[in-house]
Amino acid sequence: MSRKNHRSRNRRKQLTESVSGYVNQNEYLPFDFGFTPIGWMPGVQDAAPYQPSAGDRKHGRDEPFFVTQQDIDHARALARYITLVNCPAVGIGENLKNYIVGPGFNFTVATKERDSAPDGLVPAVQRVVNEFLDESDFCGDLDRELFWRSRRDGEFFLAMYQQRNGKTVARVIEPEQVRDPGAPPFSDSELRDQFGIDIQEATNWEFGIHSADRDTQTVYGYAVAWDVGDVSYLPASMIEHHRCNVDRNVKRGITDFYPAWRWLRQQHDLLLNTGEGAKEQAAISYIIEHVEGTTRTAVETMRAAQADIIRYLTSPNGGPKPMYQQYRPPGSKLDVPQGQQYKPGPMGAERGNAFLEVVAGILRQVATRWSMSEGMISGDDSNNSYASAITAGSRFHRYAVASQARIGRSFYRIVWRVIENAFNAGRFSGFGLSWPEFLELVELSVDGPDVDQQAALEAEQVREIRRRNGILSVKTWRQEAGLDHEQEQANIAEEAQP
Repeated sequence: MSRKNHRSRNRRKQLTESVSGYVNQNEYLPFDFGFTPIGWMPGVQDAAPYQPSAGDRKHGRDEPFFVTQQDIDHARALARYITLVNCPAVGIGENLKNYIVGPGFNFTVATKERDSAPDGLVPAVQRVVNEFLDESDFCGDLDRELFWRSRRDGEFFLAMYQQRNGKTVARVIEPEQVRDPGAPPFSDSELRDQFGIDIQEATNWEFGIHSADRDTQTVYGYAVAWDVGDVSYLPASMIEHHRCNVDRNVKRGITDFYPAWRWLRQQHDLLLNTGEGAKEQAAISYIIEHVEGTTRTAVETMRAAQADIIRYLTSPNGGPKPMYQQYRPPGSKLDVPQGQQYKPGPMGAERGNAFLEVVAGILRQVATRWSMSEGMISGDDSNNSYASAITAGSRFHRYAVASQARIGRSFYRIVWRVIENAFNAGRFSGFGLSWPEFLELVELSVDGPDVDQQAALEAEQVREIRRRNGILSVKTWRQEAGLDHEQEQANIAEEAQP
């Protein structure tokens, strides 16, 4: 063997041994999730999990976590499975939806410059917004689903189809339908003629997102595979793509459950095995140990003599098998004949509490992913107060408020597209405004529910006391409540008219 080959073999051995010394990525990633057949990440040269390179984020990839479309599909499938069959995972989803989205977001239209805004502009725009919210079941329904998709799948795609009457129809596109078409389904000239997209640079279609080669944040459109060979192109102007847990130059989002699914599965298996073992042990009330030398026939004779009921069951070995049952009313005493010894059943030496403590420890580990308290996942509030976990300033409260603001930005863009589609269809033509003028006059407020309802009620009570004592003005009160002072004055004056 040449010296070069010998050094190569030793180097491979050293790499394999070094990888086994730290966390095995196979425990966190699905099978073949970015791995070579050898079992370690490509390019491992030292104690780092992988060797970084300038191409880690090329074309929107996120090496080593996902490099291909199949990698993203695997991670999404794991999250969908665990959030369907695992009770704590289901509870995580319900808590996130209930506290961050709650009964739904509120969308309020107002004017930036009241003096120059035409009469009736704000009510007309608000009617268009309310029309879309009602027809799409957005508040308290679609908004909750979109938020949950973003957390479970790591992203959501919402297509906004403009109708001839100026209305907008929203349809969810499954993330697995947005795929790399392999070869560009449309040429640059076809994109220009059919969609009005003028491309003057090199582009790629990786992960189904048509973007500039050197700038993944410049997105032109999306390739949507409805079926094999049936690919549509949807311009970026009609798609809201919300991603989670990745940087902005990574094309696709990753599920919240990526770091937690393994622990949830482990908790499930441990609790299942503990429960099955306890069930088997609980079926044995007590044990009678016979003196050494007692024959099977003697034991059967004794059991038959003491039995109140004898039932015969069909045995797999052929022939009926007798089952002896005794009736013992409450308070009965057990007389053990000479030569026999009574022993308590397996539940008397149960060590299940130790396993349950491990389950609780695993759930605490999972809870840190969403800054939750243990009780919000396990249902056990003995270690902490469930109410205190959501008070203002708590870890989960801050997490929920920040998440609310982030998803609110997507909802803001969705509703603005609805307004723009209505404007382009001429629904506001009676006001004689150009689009830039319209943008200068109209503003949209998107408000999520209060995460801590008790704190919100207490804050309103404080404002009422301050107002009653002349410390707080009505204008400031309205501003703190997120309301437009002039708009509310106009609404009150309008309601006062007969």
